[in-house]
Amino acid sequence: MRQFNPPHPGRVLQDFLHGRNISDADQQLGIEPAMLSRILDGAENITPDLAVRLSTALGTSEELWTGMQADFDHSRLRSASII
Repeated sequence: MRQFNPPHPGRVLQDFLHGRNISDADQQLGIEPAMLSRILDGAENITPDLAVRLSTALGTSEELWTGMQADFDHSRLRSASII
């Protein structure tokens, strides 16, 4: 059976930012530009703290971001045959 491989939430965040300048977005989120860049590249996870910041800045729910991160993490574990 073919399994769904969800994208990293940072990839989805790129769509939400609609091409905004990273320095504008990181200031709005209260994080360093390098951290935002790592998130957008899929190299940094969405933490609960960041989920709160994203939900406030983007008008989404915290659960959207933490749920996407959990789905992504679970999928990676499944593909690595750990679970």
